[in-house]
Amino acid sequence: MARFDGRLMDKGRPSVTGGSAWNRQTLSTQVYVDLTGTAADTYYFGKLPKGAVITGGRMYSGRLASGTCTGSCCIELVLGVDQILKNASGTSFTVASLTSGLGHFGPIDYTTAGGVSGTTSQFVAGFSAPLGGLLLTNGPLTVTVEDTNVFAALVVAAGSGSGISGYLNLDVDYITSTYS
Repeated sequence: MARFDGRLMDKGRPSVTGGSAWNRQTLSTQVYVDLTGTAADTYYFGKLPKGAVITGGRMYSGRLASGTCTGSCCIELVLGVDQILKNASGTSFTVASLTSGLGHFGPIDYTTAGGVSGTTSQFVAGFSAPLGGLLLTNGPLTVTVEDTNVFAALVVAAGSGSGISGYLNLDVDYITSTYS
């Protein structure tokens, strides 16, 4: 398992700008995904400031898989954050629940054209999906710790398909809030 940091994760770099209270912001960044890596490689995109209220976003990329993934997946992406978040009613979500808190995407399979077939996403040219998970069921979610990292864990399993290196992009929409 290796860690790969995007440009917004440079050492000493603070979280994205907080801006004025109740301004709509977007953390927009990318990381290079080298699929010669191993399962459970972790890709860190950027940091969110304390008090940010996550309202939406999407993950997208060029083609990250090819061929048929029979019996197991080629690529799965698990997107989350590494600190506790709270929803509007004040319910806290632990770091364990947040490891896939913004969505679990895949398996991604490129054998046929078309949108989604069963539980396997089949995209012709690339991957594009809105953020989901806890954000849809319990959101919006408020960041409770300064410099909360947004990351994706990559699951690469054996199969008759193969992975292709490329850029994985993430947009996280949030509103700058005040946090006490």
